[in-house]
Amino acid sequence: MSETMSAVNAEALGAELRAIRARRTLHVVGAGARIDPGNLSKIERGKRQIGEKELGRLLDYYKIDGEQREDLLGLLANDRVEVWWTPYQHLISPALEGRLTVEAKATLQEEMTHDTFGLMLQRREYAREIIESSWVAPGADDVELYLDMRSGRQRRMLDGSLHIHSIFSEAALHSSNDAEVMADQLEHLLRLPDSVELRMVPTSAGRFGRPGAVGVDRLSFDTPDTPYYLFSEGLSHRSVRESAIDNVRFNRVFKRLRKLALSPGDTGAAIKSRLKEIS
Repeated sequence: MSETMSAVNAEALGAELRAIRARRTLHVVGAGARIDPGNLSKIERGKRQIGEKELGRLLDYYKIDGEQREDLLGLLANDRVEVWWTPYQHLISPALEGRLTVEAKATLQEEMTHDTFGLMLQRREYAREIIESSWVAPGADDVELYLDMRSGRQRRMLDGSLHIHSIFSEAALHSSNDAEVMADQLEHLLRLPDSVELRMVPTSAGRFGRPGAVGVDRLSFDTPDTPYYLFSEGLSHRSVRESAIDNVRFNRVFKRLRKLALSPGDTGAAIKSRLKEIS
């Protein structure tokens, strides 16, 4: 299994390299270090991985040595992420790969959904319905691969490495008209580890009980001074949202929905009640 640099280290290394470049232009540095200026810009923003040889040439150009050089090379070498998603590479856009890299090290995912459950919480057949009814539905063969990839993404949630705080609307309890699929999904929610917190917003909350965007979630880390990552198909087609204003907006809406939502205990009771109706 191959590896890639963690998203946090990529950002940290990129910021250091940007500070070192100072007022020198990308074209001048790129020519001197034999690195494409466009790629160098992406590296500085943490959007592209840099190889060891490329980094070595760049540090040689900047005449960086000693402890500072070791620290920068350490950011490249340490905290690697296993790229388990290589078999599904043809299904993965660059934006989604960025998300998977963040997901592989994140310790908390906070999410808001409306009439469905979040990807990390979905059972295979429930997820199949969502994929097959999507705006651009994949072919039959790719559907199975998407489902396999989804299972791979759920491993860290199931073993407790990735904590989930999920807020969903009552409509999600009625999101499949196949009683068997719906029952399987609800039973799964009741078996999730303690690291998953579920809160349901009742229909009576009205318009203010909706997140305002489809599938908004935020990934974060338990280490200090690391960034938050916001994702949303509705906002940016799975692109990372890193601006401060997006984080403020997320906090505002998440706080509002959490106030309107049932407690985890009452949410569990609502799930059991719905399960009883369809069983």
